[in-house]
Amino acid sequence: MKKIVLLTDGIFPFVLGGMQKHSYYSAKYFARDEIFTDVYHFIPNDKKHLKLKDFFSEKEINFLNFYEIDFPKSIYFPGHYLYNSYIFSKNIFDILIKNLKNVKLIYAQGFSAWYLLKNKTKINNSIKIAVNFHGLEMFQKTVNFKNLFENHLLKKPVLYNLNRSDFAISLGGKLTNILYKNTKYKEKIKEISIGIEKKWLFNGEIKNNKIRKFVFIGRYEKRKGIPQLQNILKNIEKDLKYSFEFIGAIPENIRLKDEKIIYHGVILEENKIMHILQNADFIVVPSFSEGMPTVILEAMSCACAVIATDVGAVNCLVNEKTGWLIEAVNLKQLEKSIIQAISISDNELLEKKKNALSLIKEKFLLEKVIEKTLKELRFND
Repeated sequence: MKKIVLLTDGIFPFVLGGMQKHSYYSAKYFARDEIFTDVYHFIPNDKKHLKLKDFFSEKEINFLNFYEIDFPKSIYFPGHYLYNSYIFSKNIFDILIKNLKNVKLIYAQGFSAWYLLKNKTKINNSIKIAVNFHGLEMFQKTVNFKNLFENHLLKKPVLYNLNRSDFAISLGGKLTNILYKNTKYKEKIKEISIGIEKKWLFNGEIKNNKIRKFVFIGRYEKRKGIPQLQNILKNIEKDLKYSFEFIGAIPENIRLKDEKIIYHGVILEENKIMHILQNADFIVVPSFSEGMPTVILEAMSCACAVIATDVGAVNCLVNEKTGWLIEAVNLKQLEKSIIQAISISDNELLEKKKNALSLIKEKFLLEKVIEKTLKELRFND
């Protein structure tokens, strides 16, 4: 019996985020492949009433073993997140070291294997450690001086983790170039995307809205480009016909007062998000930095065309066939793309939507992604 250990600072829906959603689906699909998997993770206090078994099938639960580790809290100081992440990784190690029987692969999200990598000689050298930092945002564009300083603090420990691992995971695109440029051992870099479940695939007749409908999904943080996007919508020609929907916790005081724009707030129910996307034409992702945004995969699975910045692994998903790929922080290109999308012909839009859906079916379904993960990380050798 060969086992996988999955280390993460949280799994969806207990903790929200692309990395946490990837952790959830990795555990789920390892179990579906009947691979025994130990999951070391964190559950916030306000989510402890939720039960893990409600988010996995009975069969999946039989192959999963969960270890809940509290994420440390400290007073704020420069680097407090790094300090707490290191302590979190040590707390994981203290339990993990006692439970390594039959383990062949340890898959670590972010800094969760930091202390383990520092003490690598204490485990059997046949156990391989893969590290995935997803967006590698600390090596991408910054939005202000504070962000620049934070990224500077993060770079050295990120490289420490990557260089001591056996496998450094890239989601693809520009992220692979970042790893090649910054890590010592090029042969350890493995390009493996994230994936999406088949249930997201739109199976009806693809149609366009007469009044083009756009959607943004994401957290309110500066690197997501929300202020820049809203500034474009505020100043765009008033006679253009379109509607724009925002999903996410966008503060009331910065919301635009415009009948064309709807703010849904946070939506956790996947079916509701799916419904909105299946009735939309475009997803807009104007981020300064990203990994491979789950929202793009979800939207393309729902037959949406995409307007997105060329950051992270976005260019693995978006091109002229599936939408508009624009330079990061290029507001003129973003505005031009939105205007083009509003006036695009029905035939051109349908073609982009069909191409988006086809690309997901071809390359990004979870079954294929997990199969590639196990192959690239040589789990079945």
